[in-house]
Amino acid sequence: MDVCTEPLLTKDNQCGHCHKPGSGHYRTGICPCSQTVPTASSIHSNSRAKISNGGKSRSRRRIMKIILAMTRILICVFVFLLCFPDLVCFGQSWSTLPVDLVVDMNTSSPGTALTTSILNAGTVSNTCTVGISCNWGPVNSGFTVGANQAQCSNLGGVSLNNGGPSYAAQSLSHNSIAHNDAYNNTNAYLYFNSSQPSNISALMCVTLGPPAQNNGTDWDIFGFWGSPNGAYVVIQLNPSCPSFGQYGVRLESDWNGSGSATTHSPICIPLTPQTTYLFSVNYNMVSPGLGTLYVYTPQGTLIGNTTVTARPQSHLSYVTVGNNEAGTNSGTTTYFQNILMDWTKHANPLIWTNSGTVKPPTNLAAIIQ
Repeated sequence: MDVCTEPLLTKDNQCGHCHKPGSGHYRTGICPCSQTVPTASSIHSNSRAKISNGGKSRSRRRIMKIILAMTRILICVFVFLLCFPDLVCFGQSWSTLPVDLVVDMNTSSPGTALTTSILNAGTVSNTCTVGISCNWGPVNSGFTVGANQAQCSNLGGVSLNNGGPSYAAQSLSHNSIAHNDAYNNTNAYLYFNSSQPSNISALMCVTLGPPAQNNGTDWDIFGFWGSPNGAYVVIQLNPSCPSFGQYGVRLESDWNGSGSATTHSPICIPLTPQTTYLFSVNYNMVSPGLGTLYVYTPQGTLIGNTTVTARPQSHLSYVTVGNNEAGTNSGTTTYFQNILMDWTKHANPLIWTNSGTVKPPTNLAAIIQ
């Protein structure tokens, strides 16, 4: 019996021409096909089904690729948010900074009127006795307890000389000192009564309140004042510095190197108004006397530095925080947070050092099920 191996369709759905195995030719006749011979319409239908199934398969593959890509993006976003706001997770690793005094403001609550008691409660030191040898005095108008400024947490660890305590990196995230910019010539005063250094450095995180006013009016936001002459080195903002239409910071002293005279540092470091910065300032009162300023981003990147001649003094008398000048601006606030002081080693600049690079983990993986 001939076996139908390649049936060709007829109109009556019969095997029309069958190939006889080994004969090399075709013959006509009814072939005993082993299975039902498909009709032309069923072939077309099956073809459409295969095309449809192929399209669905390709669509599924495209969807899986999109899901995989979105998963990778979400992992990256998660890692970014894990590091934010300080953005130091996979960058620089910072050393521990030894200091003599920390104004951590781990007391009271935002909005409370600032008082001497609150400031003393928010200050920690083992090198001087807070409230006695280093004591906050009466506070002028315009000050309140400020909220934590997100970018002001300490980059690296902080350890207090002479017995601690120590603070882990990013742990100093308490309240701040808030100064209403509508007030001028108003300060909070930290007096040094018996612990009286002749060389001192301070590091502080400041969120600037004043906008770009272009009026040339000064804002003396932080100052060291010496004894016996009342000589000073102050951090001075100026909204027309280094030139009109710009905004920057410089140092001012009362000594030109040979006599009493208001003197400014030769460099005014450009800043962006209403932005957060780290300021490191030093007053070396030992002859010939010098003031030094370094400015950093909150992530520790140096923006600029400058110096000013300063009058030699025997020792530090007090520190001012606020605005010891004529500048005013209603509706804004300047925040001072995590003021650190060092007079044992008087590091200059007083800033964490980069101790290496922290690499991101390499075993992150996305599992698609």
